[in-house]
Amino acid sequence: MSANLVDASTLKALSYGEANAPALEEGEVYLFFLTQSPDAKQAYRFSVNPMQGYARVDKDDHVHVSHVNSALAGCKDLGSLVREIRDIMES
Repeated sequence: MSANLVDASTLKALSYGEANAPALEEGEVYLFFLTQSPDAKQAYRFSVNPMQGYARVDKDDHVHVSHVNSALAGCKDLGSLVREIRDIMES
C-alpha cells in the first residue's frame, strides 16, 4: 500500500499498509475525505487515499491523524481544520 511513498522530513521510505493502518472503531466519530467517482453516471465516492482518507474526531473536537498523514499533521482541532479547508477552497 505504501509503494513509492517517502517521508518528506526524513526522505526515508514509509512503511504503511493494511497491517499497521489505524482501524476504524465502532462508536467513534470520523471525518472522511472523499472524491467523486471518475464516472459521472455513478453516484459513488471514494477515499482520497488510504493514508489521508479519514481522521478521528474526539468528543472535545480534537483531530487525531495517523503518523503518515502529513497533510493534516498541523491540525489539532476541528475548528482549525475547517478554517484551513475553507481557505484552500476559497483561494
